[in-house]
Amino acid sequence: MGKSNAAVKNWISVKERFADFYNGTVFDGRQVVRAEELHRYRDVIMRWKGKMDLVILACENQEKVHYAMPVRNN
Repeated sequence: MGKSNAAVKNWISVKERFADFYNGTVFDGRQVVRAEELHRYRDVIMRWKGKMDLVILACENQEKVHYAMPVRNN
């Protein structure tokens, strides 16, 4: 694992940052995912038990462009 990949993985592993990332990118800034509702599943995969839903959320960093990826931030 490269240094930048490890740095991003460590940074996003914090539940508050993970929730902020998803709220900002997926929910347009609305506070839907709360850090206290997240449970670490493995690596940077969190299980979120909201009011009525159970969702697996994942975040992965990559250094090279892969055009088949569904979401990219440039």
